[in-house]
Amino acid sequence: MEQTLVNQDMPEIKLEPGLTQQAKPFAGFLQRLGAFVIDLLVLYFASRVLVPPLRGVMVVFNPYLPWLAHGAAFLYFALSAGPLGKGRTVGKSIIGIQIVGSDGKPLGWKPAAKRSILQQFCFLSLILLPPGSYNSIFLPDNYYGGMIFLLIISMTAFSTLIIQVLSLGIHPRNQCIHDFITGSYVTRDPVPTAFADAFLDGDIVKQRRIANHGKIIYLIWPLLSVALIYSNLIELLKPNYREYFGMISEVQTESPVAGYDFTFVRFPNPEMREQLEQAVIKARQTAMDANATDIPSTTTMLGKELYDGQSISVLAIRRSGAFPADELRNPDFLYSVDDLRHSLWGRWRDKQYQAEMDGKPLDVPARTFRMVVLEPCHFLFYDAGRYSAWIDGPADPNLGELDFREFPAMLDEIQAGEDAAPAPGTGDGTVAVTGINEDSNTTP
Repeated sequence: MEQTLVNQDMPEIKLEPGLTQQAKPFAGFLQRLGAFVIDLLVLYFASRVLVPPLRGVMVVFNPYLPWLAHGAAFLYFALSAGPLGKGRTVGKSIIGIQIVGSDGKPLGWKPAAKRSILQQFCFLSLILLPPGSYNSIFLPDNYYGGMIFLLIISMTAFSTLIIQVLSLGIHPRNQCIHDFITGSYVTRDPVPTAFADAFLDGDIVKQRRIANHGKIIYLIWPLLSVALIYSNLIELLKPNYREYFGMISEVQTESPVAGYDFTFVRFPNPEMREQLEQAVIKARQTAMDANATDIPSTTTMLGKELYDGQSISVLAIRRSGAFPADELRNPDFLYSVDDLRHSLWGRWRDKQYQAEMDGKPLDVPARTFRMVVLEPCHFLFYDAGRYSAWIDGPADPNLGELDFREFPAMLDEIQAGEDAAPAPGTGDGTVAVTGINEDSNTTP
């Protein structure tokens, strides 16, 4: 016979028959954490399956694709928590728990959607912000402000995630922020009789803990957010960062390459060169100790890096859509990149001149110009970004032409160390670009 328990402060709760009073009323910390991890894995593997065949269509939505991914995650959790999923995500179904309201029934559409929105805010701290995913949303002249905005949002989201975990661990009913804001609970599946008894509990101490819990959480939350934002923002607000991002905006304005945003522009740096050389030497020594064969030289290993401390390096992000198959034969693109090289070479000569005037000459040469084109495709926890082109040549435009080559290797393959980029000057598809103000960047 179906049992019915009535609480003066809550609607009638209908419980499944045959359940004992010994069952705990609310899902525990490890149960909820396990279900959440399973749901993250579901979203990750779903993106791994869906993104490759749909990649050509998905990149059209750049630079807003990551936000659309948040929308997909929102639908997954909202539909699962609402009447359609009856409070059961895939993870919760496997663990044997479910989301219910105070009446023991699945949430309606409105509270389920509200709950999912609050969850998505935490995801901003779980999904990294790789170059070209979020930052190219901001126009070049707002790039620095955009980075500050993203830092504030991501740190606030990270503090929210910490508070969620803290709340789940100390709340008498194991509720997170999105639970007590929406009036939801996570209990066993099916609902045990102890769930109703938990609301009839006359323990004064526990009731006070529940009443004070929200006050404590709402006090700690903003304090932790401010602390995290301050500790990270203080670095970003330093003059050298403002100068760096300001320089990127100036380069983007003065020497634009239509359809692309610059997110990384570096000039030769002796300290960075030394650090890179030491890292490569250490890597080679480790390989030799392991009796590896065909160990490349230090110069070869550094030659495959976008930035080697002796080059003028640029990372250009494809703003929207796929990298055109004929882009490396597009005269406008070719001349724009060479004009960019001229502009950056002029800036480097200005830096050299200023350093000499200050009595601190730069004892490092600018040997090469390197530019890598990245076609971003970041969806949920899966980064299918792809390097599309590798462009290099002498840093000084008067010393040689640029070499434009396709770069079809996937980003994760590059990070795994595969030999995706030929050494400068040895690849196919060399394109000569000449006649662009050869004398426009003379020594100051």
